[in-house]
Amino acid sequence: MAITPRIHTAVIPAAGQGTRMLPATKSVPKELLPILDRPALQLIIDEALGAGVDHLVIVTSHAKPAIENYFATDLGVESSLEKQGRGVLADQLRRYRQDVRVSFAYQDQPRGLGHAVACAREAVGDEAFFVMLPDELMSDSSLLQDLATLTQSTGVGSVALKQMPTAELFRYGIVTPVGPISTADGIDSLPFT
Repeated sequence: MAITPRIHTAVIPAAGQGTRMLPATKSVPKELLPILDRPALQLIIDEALGAGVDHLVIVTSHAKPAIENYFATDLGVESSLEKQGRGVLADQLRRYRQDVRVSFAYQDQPRGLGHAVACAREAVGDEAFFVMLPDELMSDSSLLQDLATLTQSTGVGSVALKQMPTAELFRYGIVTPVGPISTADGIDSLPFT
């Protein structure tokens, strides 16, 4: 049985202005908007941890202090949860101090996804890493392992793509693949703007 390569670091771009989700994002970063009982950022982090990631690099903006505050230790909340018999939730909050290292990089000018990833370079170093978008959630972290395996076998970076309805293409960058697993023929960042 082949050993699946482990990628230790995930870069999570979270510096965007969230304009697609206005007015909700006027006061709450889109990454912290709830999906049921958890912020979208939490779901993407759980996905990363499920794939074996132990270092998160959150690319944020100084204008979004709520993102960093989300990771701040709050022993009072944890103690209160324990006293209420909600130890499982307290353990989930502790997990980010114990199981994973969280680093922050900053992108204070909205210069696109590529620039956001480049802002994480110092924190990432020369290792392979995942880029995980907190507004594109996947329920199965095996996709990340598949990407790691593909990257290991080809020696080049790998990208998972999602087919979008034509009417929504103006909101996204466009990749022109040659086949299901192939070299991209081109990438256009928001080609319709």
